[in-house]
Amino acid sequence: MRFDRGMASDFAENVRGYDVIVDCTGSDDTLEHLSDFDWQDEKTFISLSMTWGAEGLLAFCAKEGSFPVIDAKNRFAKAGAPAVRHDEANVEAIGCWHPVFPASSDDVQQWAALGSKFCRAAIIDSTRCLRYFRRNASDGVEVIDV
Repeated sequence: MRFDRGMASDFAENVRGYDVIVDCTGSDDTLEHLSDFDWQDEKTFISLSMTWGAEGLLAFCAKEGSFPVIDAKNRFAKAGAPAVRHDEANVEAIGCWHPVFPASSDDVQQWAALGSKFCRAAIIDSTRCLRYFRRNASDGVEVIDV
């Protein structure tokens, strides 16, 4: 199938019709694209990113006319999440969706549930924020506002 300008235009118009835009890629490139896109209206933006080894979940939201990429990336950097340990990583596929990601399925489910709750709360009150849900020593969850 060939992708032409008309299809791109239709896609852009369809995407603009949504009120809530959720990113779960953990990709800086995606955040840049969200920022560059002409949304033509205010949207609730939510970006969820599981940390390496499913130690925590970074959850950002803002309700604005474009995705505030500089602020989001600065807050992500300040959160102090563990770095990807490339010595443990299978470089061909290290995303949380892949079986070689160093986490158990219950860890992923825990963050998915908290991410879902964060999305609902962000839709109700989309004040710009970054919350870092982090597992503590007793396997509980602490919430840090960044």
